[in-house]
Amino acid sequence: MNISVIKVGGSLLDWNETVDRLTRVVFRSGDERSVMIVGGGKAVDRIRAIDRARGLGEERSHRSALYALDITARRFAERIKASRTRGFRCEIAADFASLESHWDRGVTPILPPRRVLDEVEASGERPLEHSWRVTSDSIALWIAKRLNARRLVLLKSVDPPADASIDRCRDLGLVDESFSSLFDPSIQVLFYNLRSGSSAFLNGESAIKTSTA
Repeated sequence: MNISVIKVGGSLLDWNETVDRLTRVVFRSGDERSVMIVGGGKAVDRIRAIDRARGLGEERSHRSALYALDITARRFAERIKASRTRGFRCEIAADFASLESHWDRGVTPILPPRRVLDEVEASGERPLEHSWRVTSDSIALWIAKRLNARRLVLLKSVDPPADASIDRCRDLGLVDESFSSLFDPSIQVLFYNLRSGSSAFLNGESAIKTSTA
């Protein structure tokens, strides 16, 4: 079974065309089963600002950001439902175990990551550091690895740079600082500007540029 993890960047949450453009990306995945992760957008930006002003600390900021991802995921699911896009249904998934039931019903699950991370950490494992070095991009990559996904699609609002290696994207702030250390070459990472259609497949050293849609 081919699984594709689609991470919707926070910069796309307020764009009117996001849902329409997103359906085209999801439908292109063919026989793949997709699961979506939604970024934090302005909600997490506010937490960053509070941390800078009041010194929340990395642990408290990390927990607050995960709760913010719960909220943005649910709001985005409601937005997709309200759009009434024909043939495209999304629902919130509680955990990894529930994904199969969503796929069997022809529904694309949106997975808020807080609960699955809490369950893993309760078992004694700590897969991601609790710091601003980790954002929803790295969380989506970790989920892709956990699901043995074939592909991770990072939906962004900017074109990939000419030298779109993972390290280059990290240095430009297009992915977070932990992304390159989590990278697994068995997973295709597609950097996709949802606004323009420009994209690139990334790897640890270089990128394969694809045509603009």
